Amino acid sequence: MATLAELTTMRAALFAARMNGARESALISHHYVSGKRGEVHLRRLDVPNGSGAPLVCLHPAPHSGLYFTTLMPLITAATAVVAPDYPGYGGSRAPAELPDIAAYAEPMLDVVAAVSDGPVNLLGFHTGCLVSLEMAIQQPEKIGQLVLV
Repeated sequence: MATLAELTTMRAALFAARMNGARESALISHHYVSGKRGEVHLRRLDVPNGSGAPLVCLHPAPHSGLYFTTLMPLITAATAVVAPDYPGYGGSRAPAELPDIAAYAEPMLDVVAAVSDGPVNLLGFHTGCLVSLEMAIQQPEKIGQLVLV
């Protein structure tokens, strides 16, 4: 996993890219995962020569996985980088009822099951921290390392 210095550098690069109007990389593909709570949209970047578990990036509300698109190409310590949209955000279907954190974690675990046979690492930012922790509580065997920002 990245060191604090590497994460700080990535954060600075992300901020600079956003300030300069960076667009989503053409290497990022879009997919949908079906689960008990409906379809979830996700962005995925497969890392050439990457090693380690896939990294799932969980966004702050009220944003979407788009939040991580300038950061995704900078991550090389994973086989894939995935940025899903919570239900009701980005390209994901809106839930029938107002969800709580546990209701966000459930479809994110569906994403984990779809992108990896083994554990994944989670990067949670703001709301994503809460969702990450809830995922680790609900199904700890599917979660490797947590990075909470």
